[in-house]
Amino acid sequence: MRLSIVISTFNAMNPLRRCLTTLEAELKRIPSLTWEIIVADDCSDDGTAQMLRAEFSNVRLLPAQRKGYFVQTVNRGYAASSGDYVLHCQSDVQVVESSVERLLSFMDSHPDAAMCACRWLTPSTDELQPANSHFTTLTSDLFEWTRLGWVFPRLRRSLREFHYMQSWNRLDNRVVDVNLSNFMIFRRKAIDELRQGKPLFDNRFIIFFCEDELCWQAQKQGWKTYHLGDTFVYHIGSFSMSKLKSTFLEKATLQDREAYHRIVLGPIRSLIFRAIYRVDCIITSLLRHSHVIQ
Repeated sequence: MRLSIVISTFNAMNPLRRCLTTLEAELKRIPSLTWEIIVADDCSDDGTAQMLRAEFSNVRLLPAQRKGYFVQTVNRGYAASSGDYVLHCQSDVQVVESSVERLLSFMDSHPDAAMCACRWLTPSTDELQPANSHFTTLTSDLFEWTRLGWVFPRLRRSLREFHYMQSWNRLDNRVVDVNLSNFMIFRRKAIDELRQGKPLFDNRFIIFFCEDELCWQAQKQGWKTYHLGDTFVYHIGSFSMSKLKSTFLEKATLQDREAYHRIVLGPIRSLIFRAIYRVDCIITSLLRHSHVIQ
């Protein structure tokens, strides 16, 4: 099997239908390509399973026994796949002609590539959605998540511009630190070497920062993460995420950020951030309480 496509989904039946329709059209135009499509579902209750059985009989459905959220859902799909390359695709992606073919061709011609992604555009407006970044650092997170960014807004803006590579139009091919995985292809050989039998994404994460950690591990071991600028897909954006409660997303963000700090930044910088962040939370709470009394 040359290519496995793993689609992770949660209560996104209609976007998933469009995703599969455009994906199958692209796969059928690539001669002699052997492929499989696996849909890893995260306890959808919107008719997703019934739609797949009725309209896409060649798709393999992996239902969840319990809610697993993004990381565990993608890991289940990856573990069930068998392709030399594995393309992870979110259910709110619409594939355009030649996008899969160009990713495969690029990976074939770049044996140092562990992962590769392309441009994401917003449907109807063609607005670019930046999906690459530099690695998160202690400094960038302190100015992003504490009152330091409020005290020094220009510095925070400069750090954000650098971190999210905002001056780059994404039209050229280049090595990057981090790609988000909403539409990203993985080389199984590289992942096997990096993970040594462990899941694709570290299970200490719930939703966020899992790609950052994987890309960091790849770079440490000499593999590269590429951005392919000469192709694109359409991405609705946060369709399944919008179905989750904001309080849960805040908790997941905090937990995943702390996991990233411990693994990538190390215990000392992780403790520094945690201490400053908690002091900042106390100050913010006191200021709010003071405002309410007044």
